[in-house]
Amino acid sequence: MFIMPAGETHKTLETVQFIYRWLAERKAERGHLIVAVGGGVVGDLAGFVAATYLRGLPFAQVPTSLLAMMDAAIGGKCAVDLPQGKNLVGAFYQPKFVLSDDERETLGIRILLNYGHTIGHAIEAATGYGSFLHGEAVSVGMMGAARIGEAMGMMSSDEVERQRSLLESYGLPLTCGEMDIAAVSNAMLSDKKVAGRAIRWVLLDGIGNATTRNDVPPELVHSTLERLSRDEP
Repeated sequence: MFIMPAGETHKTLETVQFIYRWLAERKAERGHLIVAVGGGVVGDLAGFVAATYLRGLPFAQVPTSLLAMMDAAIGGKCAVDLPQGKNLVGAFYQPKFVLSDDERETLGIRILLNYGHTIGHAIEAATGYGSFLHGEAVSVGMMGAARIGEAMGMMSSDEVERQRSLLESYGLPLTCGEMDIAAVSNAMLSDKKVAGRAIRWVLLDGIGNATTRNDVPPELVHSTLERLSRDEP
């Protein structure tokens, strides 16, 4: 196993030479499979090594980031950077296979992508899917989830403000204006993530740490919806 330092700054010919030497010391053969486990940087660099060492070794991509799964690990593009620019030395070299196995949500990790969707979906349903684009409703839902997290001691007011400023900078709505709170509440109880009438919320336990909770008090949800309907992000 060869472990490279993280980051784009290490996607260089210097790192490639380290790996060439590592492979030579272990007497790698043309039939040996290189498996790239990591994000786009690892996949790009390992693919380039596989394309060039011994004029080509088979390799497989095991992308561990969403971007690598959707982009860098597919298409056969592999390269390294030069000081003069990104991906200037590379090749087109298809992997034997790409392993992307969160496909069926069996690990429960993908649910974290539903941050903001519980309220967002309910707003869409309660307004007849005609008042908000999906992303706009999710933006409002993210603010609601952040306020719930703040009230539950999971997020600081500074962290909530950081999220608010980020969404605002993209021109996304932070509140939904006057709405039928009862209709939104009923729509949330019809959500597919509800089990035993308990809503499974995706909340942030600080920036960058998503988690799920099913113990959010109904009165907190109601007050949060009231705040969003009063245009108080």
